[in-house]
Amino acid sequence: MKTRKLSSNLTFLGLFLSAIVTVAMIPAAYNRVVQNGSIGLILFVGVFLLAMIALQVYLFRFTCSAKVENGVLVMKKLFRPVKNYAFDKIGEPKSIRIKNTVYTSVKMENEDATHEKFLIVNSKSILSTNKADAKNVLIELKNSMIG
Repeated sequence: MKTRKLSSNLTFLGLFLSAIVTVAMIPAAYNRVVQNGSIGLILFVGVFLLAMIALQVYLFRFTCSAKVENGVLVMKKLFRPVKNYAFDKIGEPKSIRIKNTVYTSVKMENEDATHEKFLIVNSKSILSTNKADAKNVLIELKNSMIG
């Protein structure tokens, strides 16, 4: 079986770029708040920045590179070892599309019956060479083991 990539080639690069943008927003937001000084703006900017930081932590924790290779699903999270899963260990994938990016969430069953969450990011932009629909591919792989 040939290798089939499910995640975008630029997954981890995009993750780091979004973190850099979030960190770069902090001084700009601070300057804006200091110039204006209204309590409402301070609260709004504070909540917004906390939400952005929480989103970045979530992305760094669950985003992975995913591919199908030699009859197994190969998942690699950032700063974590590679994990191989049989197709019958695939949970129910869910996806959401925001502009040209599709975020597919799936829980995989480990050998010790625990579950681990993975987030597959796939861009539909011009720069992306991978046009795979991760959710449908995961459903097809899961169904191939059942049927």
